[in-house]
Amino acid sequence: MSRSLIQQFLSHVLRPVLVRLLRWTERKGPLPSPRTSVFLHREIHVPTPVVGVAVWVLLSAVLFMELGPGIGPLTAVLILTTGLVVLFRLYLHHDHPELMHDDDAIALIGVLVVSAALGMDLWFHQINLSPFGFPLAAASILVTVLLHARMGVVLTLVLSLLFGILNGFSLDNALVACFSGMAGVSLSLRVRTRRDLTVACLGSAGGGAAAVLMLALLKQWPPAHVVGTLKWVLAAGGFSVVAVVALLPLLELCFSRLSTIRLLELSDVNHPLLKAMSLDAPGTYHHSLIAASLAQAAAERVGANALLCRVGAYFHDIGKLAKPEYFVENQGAIGNPHELLPPNMSRIVIQSHVKDGLALAQKHNLDRAIADFILMHHGTSRVEYFYRRAIEQTDVTQEVDEDLYRYPGPKPHSKETAIVMLADSVEASARTLENPSPQRLVDHVDRIVDSKIADGQFESVPLTLAEVAAVKDAFVNSLIGIYHTRLHYPTSQETNLEKRPARPT
Repeated sequence: MSRSLIQQFLSHVLRPVLVRLLRWTERKGPLPSPRTSVFLHREIHVPTPVVGVAVWVLLSAVLFMELGPGIGPLTAVLILTTGLVVLFRLYLHHDHPELMHDDDAIALIGVLVVSAALGMDLWFHQINLSPFGFPLAAASILVTVLLHARMGVVLTLVLSLLFGILNGFSLDNALVACFSGMAGVSLSLRVRTRRDLTVACLGSAGGGAAAVLMLALLKQWPPAHVVGTLKWVLAAGGFSVVAVVALLPLLELCFSRLSTIRLLELSDVNHPLLKAMSLDAPGTYHHSLIAASLAQAAAERVGANALLCRVGAYFHDIGKLAKPEYFVENQGAIGNPHELLPPNMSRIVIQSHVKDGLALAQKHNLDRAIADFILMHHGTSRVEYFYRRAIEQTDVTQEVDEDLYRYPGPKPHSKETAIVMLADSVEASARTLENPSPQRLVDHVDRIVDSKIADGQFESVPLTLAEVAAVKDAFVNSLIGIYHTRLHYPTSQETNLEKRPARPT
């Protein structure tokens, strides 16, 4: 009776409320990012409080269906779910404050928690299969790959608690789920291919099997029970492989996440945009490759996402494909078309490569995190060369509007976007150095980095002074390797002249 009442409540009360919330939070109009939700071909923006309330209600409903009717069980369920939501929010506030404002990440966590809870209820009470066969570790692995390993550990603990409660408050089941999830999280830390995902999922089965053997020894389970339980635990590993491989691309698409696997796919130089750049804007392509090398080296020094920096640097200048001849690295012998334009027109052309790059990112369905590098690699910096030209060509009695010669922004908001901004500026300007000796490179990097800081470009970036110094050092080491000197290789004619004996005088 209670189960039917809950089902009626979900279908007739909760569902209409959630639909209205979804319609209320739907934003129409131009899409601000190239990769958005696939629902209704519009961006669906669900605020974090709405996600929290939805998770709280759905978890309470699932647990109440398990624990039975009555005021006592209902009160206990509400205390438990309220405590879980509040404690999880406190954890996010202290350990992952950046996620507090990332509605996509919170929605992803909410969807996985609710899906796991509903899946467990269905698996245990509708399908009536062994609880040890449920692929609970898949949720932990997905969170680890898409968000963070510590988040995967916390989610494993929460889901293991729910797993035990939904199995009649079974500590045995909770321990097996916890061991399985922790093993999956530990093996997902360095996932780079789908093979690594498979290994992580099967490894989670190994963790669950270890827990089963521990319990069998402690409780002296019969051999037949141990073998049957192990079969289901191993089957859960196989089910986890299917679930993770199938859901990972979908979750990346719907929640604007970038896994290492997706980044490695984007780093392929055969990507259509990179191939077009190598043919139509070869100077920009070469600049992007070197900037990517600088950014990756710097990111590794400060503990940032080096692969994301590399891929972001590959694509940061794709907007130059629209008018490649207007950028000095692509001009070669064709001449400089800016000589025929006033500074105001030139700065419009130069600034437009950010907008053109975002349009190309949308057309080729690049991820939001990659589009951020396109938008932020200049921040609100000045188009310095044409600003100076405008001052020189303007009458003394008139002033040049500096804001017109600044990029529209936004400024970098992460270590990765800040590092790529610096790598872009350092690499491009280093080409103007005459006789780039190590000391000149050090002075040059100091000047570029300090000017960006003084201009306020890193106001929202969590970089410390020590990390800035490490970034400078990484840039200098990489540039010294690029602009190293070589010994003079004599030609064959010079060698023959040296070997020729001197004529007697």
